[in-house]
Amino acid sequence: MPFTACGVKPDLMFNPHGIPGRMTMGYLIELMAGKVGCLSGKPVDGTAFSGTPAEELENSLVNLGFRFDGKETMYHPVTGKMLKAKIYIGNM
Repeated sequence: MPFTACGVKPDLMFNPHGIPGRMTMGYLIELMAGKVGCLSGKPVDGTAFSGTPAEELENSLVNLGFRFDGKETMYHPVTGKMLKAKIYIGNM
């Protein structure tokens, strides 16, 4: 499995085409809220329509030293070379 600069390996990877096809955009907000909550050590409401606004989650990620969109650079598991694509990573 590819890994991040911090050495984190994802437990689960899914096809990005499955998100709009199943209309589960709230899942992305939940991932971002989970990431902010884990990094800040505070509970965050990731409910799609009534929870913490996406802009506030984005600002929190920037303040915590991450990209605003939750994407991270990943590295090839065998060669250690940086992958060209940025991968959306979050905690659930």
